[in-house]
Amino acid sequence: MNLVREVRPTRLHVLIPAYRNPDLLAETLEALVRAMGSELREGEVLATCVDDASPEPLDVVVRASGGGWVEYVRNEVNLGIIPNFNRCISLARAPLVMFLGADDLVLPPYWPAVQAMIERYPDAAIYAPGVAEVDARGRRSTSLSSVIKGAISPFLARFRMLELSGSGLALRLAAGDFLYFPALCWKTEGLRRRPFDPAWSDAADWHRLYLCALEGGQVVVDNRTQAFLYRRHARSASEVSAGRGVRFGNERALSLSMGRLSKEKGWWMAAAMAWLHPTVRLNAWVRQLADGIFRTGR
Repeated sequence: MNLVREVRPTRLHVLIPAYRNPDLLAETLEALVRAMGSELREGEVLATCVDDASPEPLDVVVRASGGGWVEYVRNEVNLGIIPNFNRCISLARAPLVMFLGADDLVLPPYWPAVQAMIERYPDAAIYAPGVAEVDARGRRSTSLSSVIKGAISPFLARFRMLELSGSGLALRLAAGDFLYFPALCWKTEGLRRRPFDPAWSDAADWHRLYLCALEGGQVVVDNRTQAFLYRRHARSASEVSAGRGVRFGNERALSLSMGRLSKEKGWWMAAAMAWLHPTVRLNAWVRQLADGIFRTGR
């Protein structure tokens, strides 16, 4: 581990919850060092890989690909995805955190884009820079999910920085989760006060975003610059969950809960959108259609 030169105050802790897939983790770490090398060396950014008790420890990958600037922590037992996110929160040592997926890629514009959003909206709870999708080989790709996210994402964020909060944010989130969780930069204090709820399983990030809206928090979105590459592939946790049909059941239950909570706030448009949950229905229908075609083909 290289010694950090304390030139700047630490502002961001990049937390990397990891489980298996050492080849993809290596690419993630190499991209992180390329994107934030100077910030890591000067102590402005910290990085920690939290290995959720992978069958083969990932410390060798971290040493080889982290440039000496990525810490390694291994859980004694496998906690599961959401409890490991909360374990990451407990390890955070900066006012801002991001949960970098162990298969995703940070680009050099990421930290400058986030800093620009912070400068304009210092009191926001979450900052969301621009994201593009790639496949297992790192090639730019388009999926149904990316098309849906693009359709429900705020159009004006393509041209300028945009702040969302209150009923407007709730309405957009009720339509669907238009944000890419691994690319988000969060205020650590808010997550410590109210961490992710494991009861929502793989919809826990969407649930936490909705709580942000209910609590009056601000989300700042700026899609003008692609600062992050989200890798969508067959081995990812979200795709495995969707393939089993578990994810859509969780999302439907969460949508109904959103509807009830929005009604209690008097946000009738958000409540109606949540009860309709159009993107959840569309995703589930397309998955069922694809599975039916696959079975017929066999």
